Amino acid sequence: MSPRVMKRAGDLIDKLRVSAAEVNWCGPQQMHLTLQFLGDVPDTETPDICRVLNEWRLSLSHLRSFAAGRARS
Repeated sequence: MSPRVMKRAGDLIDKLRVSAAEVNWCGPQQMHLTLQFLGDVPDTETPDICRVLNEWRLSLSHLRSFAAGRARS
């Protein structure tokens, strides 16, 4: 995540931390985005999953480089 997104996430965590919710908060540096949890996957499917994730990563890195060139609001 970009430094701007991590800062905004940290600010939101600070605001939510005062709630009575039983939550184990992490810092923005430890945050990640889970697109889909796969659960238990047979070892035989691991190569196919890695191949697809690498294809997505390439697509997302292209998208990110496009978004980084846009004017910031």
